Amino acid sequence: MESVSLNRMGRSEQGKCGREEEGGKNKQEGRRKREKLRRDGHLCNVFVQKGVNEVVVTLGGGTNASFAPFSDYIELLLLPLLSRLCHLHASLEVVKRGFFPRGGGEVKVSVMKADKSWSGFKLEERGEVTSITLWVAAAGAKQEEVQEMEAAALALLKRDASVRKAVTKAKIARADTRRAPSKGSALLIVAETSTGCLLAGDALSGKEKQSGKQLGEAAAKSLLAQLRHGGCVDEHMQDQLLVYGALASSPSHILTGPLTDHTRTGIAVLTQLIPSLKVEVEKKGGTTNLIKLLPHSQ
Repeated sequence: MESVSLNRMGRSEQGKCGREEEGGKNKQEGRRKREKLRRDGHLCNVFVQKGVNEVVVTLGGGTNASFAPFSDYIELLLLPLLSRLCHLHASLEVVKRGFFPRGGGEVKVSVMKADKSWSGFKLEERGEVTSITLWVAAAGAKQEEVQEMEAAALALLKRDASVRKAVTKAKIARADTRRAPSKGSALLIVAETSTGCLLAGDALSGKEKQSGKQLGEAAAKSLLAQLRHGGCVDEHMQDQLLVYGALASSPSHILTGPLTDHTRTGIAVLTQLIPSLKVEVEKKGGTTNLIKLLPHSQ
């Protein structure tokens, strides 16, 4: 098997990840968005790259940072969806955790070249939530604080009838944070539905001290907000799937909640880069939208 190994160290190196004193919150968020766009572009580019069967990329920086999905989100939601919907295969391994604001983490991504062009996909039926999984990454936190975070998240979720049954069978997974260069706590809550949709909510410790209960409740509220609109994807996934629908050989439909700025920007950029692409956004009631990606103006 031919393969290429690349070492790419991002800007958010140890000591440089999200320093608010160098430009404030808006500059920090802008940097997160630019890094996210570069990462998503690299991933999609590798799937269609000619001449190699596999590309292995090492990325350094923040694995759990604000204003962007965690590395765990890419591993547990985006990559499984791409495998199921588009038959595109990749894996992500968190070698070392890097928490906001210090960073210093490292991930290894392995991407297999697509065998052929992929067909469009339809994400139009959300279904019922059938499983809930808590993914916990905590470095330097006491065991009681981690348990408090998990318990608070589950307690708040149990109050909501739409997920109560799934919460009774909830799973908890804790990440290895022994190599993390700094303290930090992150909680990602993943919901899977009867139709195979994956949605998530998260919470991350910041500069201000937060209790385990506060973090747990914040993550639970984040997930419930993503489920409330009735779409098939959360706020992060709606823009990440755009490029794969745009490059598919047939139309793709994505049922979303309110369109994010990332999604609006993604649509604008893709239609400029691919003149034959037509994108329609159909209001479905409330804050729900149906994005239709029509390649080759189908």
